[in-house]
Order: sequence, then C-alpha cells, then structure tokens
Amino acid sequence: MPWLRMLKDEKNKVYVEVGPDGTCPPEDAPCPYRYRLEDTREYTARPFSLSPIPGETPLDIPVPPSPKKRKAAPNAPQPDASETAIPTATHLNGRIIEAYTDGGCDPNPGPAGLGVVLLAGPHRLDIWEYLGQATNNIAELTAILRALEAVKKPDLPLRIYTDSAYAIGVLNGHMKAKANQELIGHIRNKMAGFPHLELVKVKAHAGILYNEAADQLATRALTTQSSGQRRHPPSPKKEAPAIP
Repeated sequence: MPWLRMLKDEKNKVYVEVGPDGTCPPEDAPCPYRYRLEDTREYTARPFSLSPIPGETPLDIPVPPSPKKRKAAPNAPQPDASETAIPTATHLNGRIIEAYTDGGCDPNPGPAGLGVVLLAGPHRLDIWEYLGQATNNIAELTAILRALEAVKKPDLPLRIYTDSAYAIGVLNGHMKAKANQELIGHIRNKMAGFPHLELVKVKAHAGILYNEAADQLATRALTTQSSGQRRHPPSPKKEAPAIP
C-alpha cells in the first residue's frame, strides 16, 4: 500500500494512504492517515484538508495492519485536540454518518436560520429551520444540535462538518464560552452519547458541495421564515444504513 507524506490542515506532516497513482480518493471519500508509518493507529481526513509536500514521493513499503488490540506507542505524536480516532470507512464498510451544518442571521443579531445536510451512505436528509431572533453563533450551535438529534444510531461514527471555529472551540472546550452557556452545555451532553464523534472545521464558501448546500438551506429558512425537512431518493451506487 503506497503512503505519501502530506500536510494536514497546512501544519501537520502525516503519512496518507494513497492510490496506485499517488492520489487520495475522490472528494466524498475519507483518506486514512498515520502520524508515523510504524504507528498502527489510523485516523481519517477529507482530501480538501490535505496538501502535497513538494518533492515527496509515495513510499511503497509494507506497513503492518492495525491489530484489533494494541497499545499506543509511548512516543507517538498525538492528533489535534479537534480530532477523534475513529475507524476508517473501509473498516466499517462505509458505515459512517456525516452531517454538514451551517447557521446565520441578518443582521447579527437578527432573524436567524440553520441548515443541515445529513448523509448515511446513499441516503440524504436536508433540514432547515427558522429560529426567529438570534445571533450567528446561536444559529451555528443549534445547527449542530439538530444534526445530533436527527441521528438515531449514535453507536455509528459521526462526523459533523461546520465552518464555525467558534462552535468547535466552545464544544470541545478549547475556547471559554462567555455566552450561550446553557445551549453549549445541552449540546455537550448530547455529544456525550456519541462514542465516535468528530467535529471537523471546513472553509466557508470554498465550493465544498454539502457545506454549500447547508448554507443554502440556512438561507432558505431565513428568507422564507420557514422550517422543514426533505429526504432525497437513495443512490443505488452505495450501501449503508438508512437514516431512521
């Protein structure tokens, strides 16, 4: 299996499992990576968070597979605090639920709305909700809460993508919350029921398909002052558990 050293989030050097041509899977597939080749712990990242390092070439060397039971290497580097070590899509036969969330208001504070795109294999659920008078941060946080509430199988790995650094910071405890403490506490309690939860920061308005879709849903809720849900017809190309 070829492994290529790349930059993750433009700061951390990691070894990424790539295809025979030395590239990551398509945009909608996660890339397994390790901090050290000899370290059997694996994590996953989206291709858009990885960037090439000039001069690096794939290393086609044998790497022992991850054992079912293993001890962490004592000197192995640790992932960012925002990351969670979860099984890769390959290990779980694609059974990973993903949610793209967004919220906003106009002006701030002012009328607010949120959008959520929930994906489980070939199944997709869109959620939009008008919140009335709120702040942008409340809308971003509530969008994450609605994603958590919509997932009926918390034992499956869940990745929530948001373009709000504030939301990730206060929910992971890396940022002290001066406001919205009751809402944040409620979301944290909800998060505790998901053993394989990962919050992922994405760039806003960067052409990321489902992030843009969540933004459009939030705008729809705000401009029409309406709330609703829509289930898309499942795609026949993939097999994964349906969203209840």
